[in-house]
Amino acid sequence: MVRTVYGGPNAGEERYHYDGARLVAIDEFFPIHETVRGKAWRADVRNVGGRVEVGDGVLTLHGQVIWRASDEPFAARLARAVVPVVDDLLLSLHSGIDRLRPVDRVELGFTLGAVLVVTTAARYVDSGKVEGPHWADRCDDDEHTLLREAALDVEDPVAAIGEAVAAELATRDVRRYIKAPPDVAIVISPSS
Repeated sequence: MVRTVYGGPNAGEERYHYDGARLVAIDEFFPIHETVRGKAWRADVRNVGGRVEVGDGVLTLHGQVIWRASDEPFAARLARAVVPVVDDLLLSLHSGIDRLRPVDRVELGFTLGAVLVVTTAARYVDSGKVEGPHWADRCDDDEHTLLREAALDVEDPVAAIGEAVAAELATRDVRRYIKAPPDVAIVISPSS
């Protein structure tokens, strides 16, 4: 049996049901909306708990569709979503590191929690020290569904999104934001 166990004042569990390797249903934890602080992905967060049926790109609860996969191809959605994410990362670098010290590498770290977030850091040439802003940026699209859409389309959604963000960042002139050579390395940090 595959399950998620929740502790704290609202202890309980969520169970996942499979037909072979395919997820077919989730016994959703009733107070699941109390386990995260992020924006809800459902319009009515009171309508949670019970048997969620997993169909072909559709989730239903009590016979009502609560989520439907986008008709937009994932590759197009990903390409559209990474541009504003990288814009935000560049502003974070600009505001969060010493812009007068030269850097030779920009590192991206991806953390999966209630949402996918990305942190940026830069390695200073003079000391080899890696520093970055003390905040993270949400790595998502304007509908807050990028990670869910990725999970329907690729084997490792975090890696797919991370690689797309790194590839987009590599096309940008980071020298407008930090002191770096034209060929500054862009890497996904190993701890991500």
